[in-house]
Amino acid sequence: MLKKRITQNQESIRVLNSATESISPRSGWSIFIDDFLSLGIITLPDFSGLASYDIPMDGLFITVEVTTLTNYRIYSYGIPYESTSIKEVSNIMRIMKLIENEFGIPSLDKYYFQ
Repeated sequence: MLKKRITQNQESIRVLNSATESISPRSGWSIFIDDFLSLGIITLPDFSGLASYDIPMDGLFITVEVTTLTNYRIYSYGIPYESTSIKEVSNIMRIMKLIENEFGIPSLDKYYFQ
């Protein structure tokens, strides 16, 4: 997996500096993929398919794009930190934490969900 580091100023979205590096999960690919799959990364429904999910009108969305050899999916969760009592939403937040822990990539909650 490649990780791209981008530096930008607060005045614009223009990229000032970027670098790419190869990264691997801390626990190894096999364990990471097993954990990723066990959280339902391939099978989680879109938030619009969850009856108990309040559809947000605005705010931050997490969008997941995932593909296998035979399947492609894209789905979203709007303002997930407000609905963590729903199992599927809790899983997407756990997936974000897994990515943070395994690759050292900070999850969005560090910046937006406080």
